[in-house]
Amino acid sequence: MAGIQVDEGRPRGILEIAKRTHSVEQKLTIPASDHLDAGGPDRRSPMKRRVKSLVSMAAIVVFSAACTSTFNPTPMDQLDFKERAQSRTRDGITVKTSVLSAEEAQLAFDSNLYKKDIQPVWVEVTNATEDAMIFAARGIDDEYYAPLEVAQMNKGNWNKKSTRPKGMFFYDNTMPYGVPAGETVSGFV
Repeated sequence: MAGIQVDEGRPRGILEIAKRTHSVEQKLTIPASDHLDAGGPDRRSPMKRRVKSLVSMAAIVVFSAACTSTFNPTPMDQLDFKERAQSRTRDGITVKTSVLSAEEAQLAFDSNLYKKDIQPVWVEVTNATEDAMIFAARGIDDEYYAPLEVAQMNKGNWNKKSTRPKGMFFYDNTMPYGVPAGETVSGFV
């Protein structure tokens, strides 16, 4: 609902745009000089302007979708790495471990960890003693990366807002440092 009064090929007056917001009609007036380029008034038909606007908006949406990634890891219980875990018990402590394959790591963490020379290992510790224990991940591997380091290394083209869920997922799935007496804990190193 836009209109320009034109007199002898020159714009005169203002452009009125009617806009409905929450069932309230508002009128926004813009001086004619603010919407005209150096070549004079926009003489395209309203349909051509609308098509051009829709094409521009569609291009922005497609470009935005291509630039943002979604983080979508497969739930751990849908993967079978725990079934092939090897275990050892000594002095009331049982340790189970399983190394994820490159494909399992891709599914579990929605990241190509092997490309970064990171091999995730699932560890479960059952402490059947009366004493709390400490799990030292660096004692297992001198090249151990903390979960947030791994998330940062595998952020790709993500922005800060979309990197946070990935970092939290890596952190939540890491092997805890404390193993309370009489409890079982598990996670990745």
